[in-house]
Amino acid sequence: EFLEKNDKVRKVYYTGLKSNPQREIIEKHQRGHTSLMSFVLDASVEQSINFINNLKLFGKGCSWGGFESLALMPLYKSSQELDFRNVDRQLIRIYCGLEGAENLLEDLEQAFNRL
Repeated sequence: EFLEKNDKVRKVYYTGLKSNPQREIIEKHQRGHTSLMSFVLDASVEQSINFINNLKLFGKGCSWGGFESLALMPLYKSSQELDFRNVDRQLIRIYCGLEGAENLLEDLEQAFNRL
């Protein structure tokens, strides 16, 4: 919800959101939600890279099996040919670890403020 309300975020992909179009299916087939989510910044690719670099608690990488929070831009080096499939190169994936929700929200907020 924090990301959805931010005017610097164009789209949020997360199963736990009330706005998720598959919410009924998700709630029928699973309990709880994952700590992995994605969002698209309303910013350039360069600004999106800077956003990730400005995060202090989120490590950089993609080992979703650990306990530490991580952030990754999986498509930033992708070719322009992805554009025809509506794939955003500014897509950021985050995994929320054990640092605590308030601490992670503060970290995201300070990185948004530097955009």
